[in-house]
Amino acid sequence: MRRRVEPRDAPQSRRPEPENGPERTPTARVGLPCRDVGELATDYFEASLASATSRPFAAHVGRCEGCQTYLRQLRITVDIVHTVADVEPVDAADLRARFRKWRAAGDADADSP
Repeated sequence: MRRRVEPRDAPQSRRPEPENGPERTPTARVGLPCRDVGELATDYFEASLASATSRPFAAHVGRCEGCQTYLRQLRITVDIVHTVADVEPVDAADLRARFRKWRAAGDADADSP
């Protein structure tokens, strides 16, 4: 069960959201909303953002801590996926056979006085 966070319990560093929502704030109308930044993140990482989109993207990310955090987390995820992709796949059948052999040798050692 989630506990409702009362205004007095909310972190002080977080600005309250406007009553009319984030899409209706003046800065959201001028620049890109967070949703668009999320959709453009792949193009950003591949350095293929259109020049007309690049400036608004950078301006938004420069002032939005949430999008900065999202991009950092996405970069970490992409790096992990690339690292795992570079690892040789394991032959599961061979791994099971080696484990069984190792286990049998251990069981034999346990039986001896």
